[in-house]
Amino acid sequence: MSMLDKDVQTLLSNTFGFAQSQQHAYVTLEHLLRLLTQHKNVQQALAACLVDVQKLNDQRSEEHTSELQSRQS
Repeated sequence: MSMLDKDVQTLLSNTFGFAQSQQHAYVTLEHLLRLLTQHKNVQQALAACLVDVQKLNDQRSEEHTSELQSRQS
């Protein structure tokens, strides 16, 4: 029996793939959050908690861009 549910395994695998596709050296919680917010069940759960998923993703993207720019300076 697997220690992780198949959906969780798939999510983690996709998270690693996403980080690699962005040419990032490390997989971070931000990568995981990005993939989680694209999952329909997670979107429904967040909406039930009155979370604006689009705004969350926009803020995450802005923070990521700012972080990259500060590293290049």
